Amino acid sequence: FTRGVETIDIFELAFDLVNPLEDPSERLGLLSSLVTGMPCTGPFKALYTTYMEASIIAADALKAHNHRTTELLRLARALPATEEFVEARVCAWRLALGMPDRPRFEEPSLERLANELPKSNDYSFYKSYTLLGIAAQLPTNPPFTDIYREAIALAIDASAVVREPYYKKYALISIAKEIEGKSELEDLYVSAFERALKASMELKDDFAREHALVELLHEVPVRPLF
Repeated sequence: FTRGVETIDIFELAFDLVNPLEDPSERLGLLSSLVTGMPCTGPFKALYTTYMEASIIAADALKAHNHRTTELLRLARALPATEEFVEARVCAWRLALGMPDRPRFEEPSLERLANELPKSNDYSFYKSYTLLGIAAQLPTNPPFTDIYREAIALAIDASAVVREPYYKKYALISIAKEIEGKSELEDLYVSAFERALKASMELKDDFAREHALVELLHEVPVRPLF
């Protein structure tokens, strides 16, 4: 196609045909095919934004959790890192993390997130698609720093759903290690250790409780706050 008014008209017509499709997987696939190679600047910027926002909505509607997460991450990374696309990027990242955002503003499932918290036998590939794994991939500039903080707080809250105290303690120590040295997250760092101590004390077996406390002591920083 010659890039110009005629090309934009064709893409707008294609969008009107594809976007009403009920199957989100089919809709996302066609939108992604059409937007590939489309300029994101100049006269195409508004149309590109429309395509990408519709793609995010379609990805969010995917039924399979892993497929949904993978596609939302793909879109979050594909969007240009410019001011014009910050809102769309924030939306895609938040949805990939399981946080409420448009179009559905669905509250996060603490039960599902609890199952994603770190375990000693996790594979590195699997970890990259969990709450903490995705949070670690966030851009490091505002407003994404606020999303990172929210993700860490959500992970700490999700630990309360873990029934087995030892695994709860392990998850909380892992969360603390993720944010160690980040002064802006010091309150969450302290909270993770406080909850890890509480989880250790919940162990009913004396030997297991003593072992968990010794492990925890090895991880606690030696400084005045602690």
